[in-house]
Amino acid sequence: MRKFHWIWTGLLALSFAVSGCSALNATSNAISKTLLATGNTIKATGDALVAIPSLILPKPKPSSVVDTDAGRLPIDPQDLSQLGLNVAWANYLNVPTSHKISHAVVLGDILVTIEMPTNLFTAVNLRDGTVRWRQLMGHTTDRFYAPFRVGNFLYVNTETQILKIDANTGQAVEQGNLESVVQSGPAVVGPFAIFGGLNGRIFAHDLTTNYSKWAYRMPGGIITNPTANSRTAFVADSKGVYVLLFARDGEPVWKGRTFAQISAPAAMTRNSVLVPSEDQALYALDIQTGRDLWKFSASHPLNESPLVLGDTVLLRMAHVGLYALDLQTGKVNWKLAQDYLPISQSRTHLFVHHRTSLSKLDMASGRTIVQVPTQRIAFAFSLDGQGDHLLLVTDRGRLLKLEP
Repeated sequence: MRKFHWIWTGLLALSFAVSGCSALNATSNAISKTLLATGNTIKATGDALVAIPSLILPKPKPSSVVDTDAGRLPIDPQDLSQLGLNVAWANYLNVPTSHKISHAVVLGDILVTIEMPTNLFTAVNLRDGTVRWRQLMGHTTDRFYAPFRVGNFLYVNTETQILKIDANTGQAVEQGNLESVVQSGPAVVGPFAIFGGLNGRIFAHDLTTNYSKWAYRMPGGIITNPTANSRTAFVADSKGVYVLLFARDGEPVWKGRTFAQISAPAAMTRNSVLVPSEDQALYALDIQTGRDLWKFSASHPLNESPLVLGDTVLLRMAHVGLYALDLQTGKVNWKLAQDYLPISQSRTHLFVHHRTSLSKLDMASGRTIVQVPTQRIAFAFSLDGQGDHLLLVTDRGRLLKLEP
């Protein structure tokens, strides 16, 4: 009843605000009657998480072309030509200066962004840049982590709950409670979302039943995302202890430890697990046995996940630089003093960005081929597994898809 009263009160306020215009007043009354008569326009899924109808939100931009008030493109078109790239499409989400995009994730055929502090979710079609839907989720006090997708549904969690959303409409479908309080999103294997709790409890939340399937206890709290392949999940805790578990039942395959907490996700390849530790080392573990394949000793604690592109491991250390390591041996191929964020790799070159620049590097040597200025880039993605198909997202919500 409290949620219904809140929604009805808001609609009355909307009706009074536009009472000077009979047409708008009639529209408001019609909306109110629709909500009351059908009960289908809004999907209430519990006290903590509620999806608000998109019809009472600011309307999204209908076109994939940048709005005339949105300012210039994130990158000057002449600079793009130096990179060998062209604009496929652009759009502008018009994020206020007091807000920020906390998450942006490519999920199948859409880009999903979450705006703070409003928790406004936006789904953008990757094909042409048009907005598929926009929805407010939960309350401004809820902290959402990065969403993920299984089939035609999106899932997103807070510290204590998980929400199922229709990927085509943005409507909330179902809500569930998590077994333990978490501080990150899960790794997904089949029907299981595998979480790590702050109390050290690893648990598999069954997305089909909305209940926990199995659990495993670690000695320390878990503060970063688990990592998974098609059969197993790797989880590490704040005491440096790690374990590889079978996703189907939570039985351990092998376990071990580093000499300090692990605060960044590991990276998994076909044959290895790459574990960054705050003991200033990157460990490459055999995925079958858990034994060390090699260890890279860094000059600073490692608190960012490594990125594997082909046979190269790219390891970024904030304010230190970017290292390119050989995946098989861990030897340094090259290093740069600038702490670039890698985006994508082709056979001959690598795209990276650094706050207000986008650079094309020679893959073999790390040498800068071209560097161009940009607006501040918050997120950057490689699309379709192709090194020259990029998607850039600025902190103000400007979207730019690039292609050769």
